[in-house]
Amino acid sequence: MSVTKLVKQMRNMLAQAKTHDDLQAIMQLAISYGRPICYNNVPLYLTFIAIAIATGLTWWRYGYHIIWLIAFSVLALIPLIVAIFRSSRLQDLEQELFLRDAIYDNGMQPVDPPSMAELDRRYGEFVRGNYTREIEYYVQGYSEKEEHNLSYSVYKFHYVVRTKQKKGYSYSHYYRYGVILDNFTTDSLLIMSSSVPAFYPTKWTTESIDFNKRFKVYAKDELSAAKFLKPAVILKIEEFAKRFPKANIEIDADARLCVSFDTIDLLDLKLPHRLADAKAFSDSTKGHTIFSSLQEVLDFLYLLMVQTDSNFK
Repeated sequence: MSVTKLVKQMRNMLAQAKTHDDLQAIMQLAISYGRPICYNNVPLYLTFIAIAIATGLTWWRYGYHIIWLIAFSVLALIPLIVAIFRSSRLQDLEQELFLRDAIYDNGMQPVDPPSMAELDRRYGEFVRGNYTREIEYYVQGYSEKEEHNLSYSVYKFHYVVRTKQKKGYSYSHYYRYGVILDNFTTDSLLIMSSSVPAFYPTKWTTESIDFNKRFKVYAKDELSAAKFLKPAVILKIEEFAKRFPKANIEIDADARLCVSFDTIDLLDLKLPHRLADAKAFSDSTKGHTIFSSLQEVLDFLYLLMVQTDSNFK
């Protein structure tokens, strides 16, 4: 079996995988292949170099002709594009396989996300961009804590801003990451450092000058904002925002909290091994993989629940 056919078979199996056992079947297939799972791109690179040299010699011998240059350039790019594409596909498979194992290892499960229309209805956070918008991953999990258990979803949100230029349009791509938490201790509140539409009518200012410089607060009424933002909570939010840039905390009318921020992908993992050594790759999935940034966010949310729950006791 060729590497291309093997990779295709593994990708098909991964698309159907639901459990650790399903992933282990893919690992065993990789190990049983008996050879390094990688592409030999040397012939393609040599072909690219040979065509580039031929282009130069033709130019030197016969002079500059735009049609020849275009033809040789296209021919030269074909093997280079093939090499890059298939190597990228293999790396994507490795990354997804390792990530999926870590997700199952942490008791989480990928699920279909709510529609963008539904997310727009719940949170101002997702009312961003004026072109493409999509949830790239949405993974559900459950964490047992001493005073509160956390039922949560981790997501990656991609949106595009299209800007009209003198000639056509330019497209800027942005990403936001976050956690949605079910059954929080309060509702109808927005604490934002990254500007989004506010769904709640009352703007609230705390007694902390530093907090007010960084965040704007909107709530359904002054009392609920004052009860939530006591000094200990303000301090925790300020500490959290130092670690997670442009953080927003938004709680919808049904007490579902969404904490969001820039830059930090909560499910980002570094591959310890490649499938070129399938045995080492498989062994690396047998330990418990920790999503350290996700754990920081969950710890923060747990502290928020404990602190704010005491307000209503």
